[in-house]
Amino acid sequence: MMKESLYRNLRMTVILAVMFLMLCMSVNGELSFSESESGEEPPAEVPEEELEEAEPEVLPPKKVKIKSVKSTKEGQAVIKWKSVECDRYQIKYARDKNFTDSVVTKNVSVKNLKYTVKGLEKGKKYYFMVRAQNNKVDKKTGKTKRVSGKWSDVVSVVVHKHKYKLDSYLTPCAGVEYTACYKCSCGSAYYKTKTEKGKMYDGVITRMPSCIQGIIKKTPKSSARYIPAVSTHSYTDVDGKSICSKCGQELNYIDTEYFDEITNTSTNVEFTAPKNTNSSTSVALSVKNQAGAKLKYKLYYQRATALEYKYTKYKKYLAAHGCSTCALTAVLNATVPKYKNYTPDMVIEKVIRPSVGEKAFKANFSKSLKRQMPIGLKGIAKVLEDNGVQYKYVYQYTAKSATKEITAHLESGNPVIFTVPKSVYSGGVHTMCMLSLDKNGRVIVGDSIMGSAKKWGKNNRLVKFNTTSSSKSSKVSKICKYFNASTKSVDNVGYFYSGRKGNIGYILVWKE
Repeated sequence: MMKESLYRNLRMTVILAVMFLMLCMSVNGELSFSESESGEEPPAEVPEEELEEAEPEVLPPKKVKIKSVKSTKEGQAVIKWKSVECDRYQIKYARDKNFTDSVVTKNVSVKNLKYTVKGLEKGKKYYFMVRAQNNKVDKKTGKTKRVSGKWSDVVSVVVHKHKYKLDSYLTPCAGVEYTACYKCSCGSAYYKTKTEKGKMYDGVITRMPSCIQGIIKKTPKSSARYIPAVSTHSYTDVDGKSICSKCGQELNYIDTEYFDEITNTSTNVEFTAPKNTNSSTSVALSVKNQAGAKLKYKLYYQRATALEYKYTKYKKYLAAHGCSTCALTAVLNATVPKYKNYTPDMVIEKVIRPSVGEKAFKANFSKSLKRQMPIGLKGIAKVLEDNGVQYKYVYQYTAKSATKEITAHLESGNPVIFTVPKSVYSGGVHTMCMLSLDKNGRVIVGDSIMGSAKKWGKNNRLVKFNTTSSSKSSKVSKICKYFNASTKSVDNVGYFYSGRKGNIGYILVWKE
């Protein structure tokens, strides 16, 4: 009985051991069941209802391509890129191409294909790259993970910083010496005004057309930034003409009509002048400036025998040394109503003499005719100042700065009195007037000597706008190359011509 019981226990132990071994082999995949002969499938290892649905794979988006990175506003940059299939974009920028210095990352909606970055350091180079991202949601936790595409190629840009350059001078009003407009290549501008009392302001204090009005903003300090105080002309094309949409004025304010004071006839032929051999005045040019004032110039021939001298004692002086007096007279005729009929001899006696004072005047005219000197630019500036004419005497300059300043001034419809040494324009030191520009950008010059060393063209004329050698000779830049003297001060220069110092330069004149 005891043996039988022991046998049964042993057999049960063997059976359990075999079953346990088979179960282990099944779990490890070492045991498989084939379909039974009856066609019944073996039982599944895991109940079907317990199987989870497999999550779809979320692929990374394609690599983004940057279209452009530009900076046209101070401290800002605009980055644009091409669209790819994704859920959002990510922008990264830094101060170095390895993205270790001042790194910033921004997330951008998939709806946007550009982004404006602000607060960047002006004048510094920044590096940018963009990538796309897709969303992957974990069903168990509900959290969203990002599947990122590759970063785009790195693109850099130098952040814009305003670099202001002198653009033009605006017509000054009473109490103002000048108002200068400084512009940056991006279009930003500021206005710098100097009053006759020497105070400096930014903003425009001038009576101009409605589109060029402004006020004094503040007194700037050396570290202060000048802020634009006014809007400028906005031109639109109207019937082939450039018209300001605010004030209605044409872009070119210059009338192309000439008046012959002797025959009382006019012509609209583009900047032609008749040959004139012996008369008191030649063709007079009519110009309307930016302020709406009309300047009508009489151009005097300094060697004319037909001129009716009220002060005959200056006849020989004018013939020999009258260029600057004739230039001054033409400007006074056009800018000061009470002097509109003054001739050069009257200007010497009644205008120049009181301005320069008896001492300087007599010292010059007491000399022999050969040693008598014409009135210099400093003397002309004194006359203009004493008679309330707005002007700026420029005696320190470069050819480049003079070209830009004079061009802008002529485009505003106001004259320039200038002196050049012996050059393609004259046989010796000579003073003339730039009256305006024609449509081709050539300077229209008023000259008191018809020939001017016969270098101005076929016809001897007082109105000059081209030369025989080259049409470029009538460009402002060409003329300014002959301005070969510049000085920081004219304190020691007399009112009458005293050599190159203080006399080679130009005077900008405005009429309100």
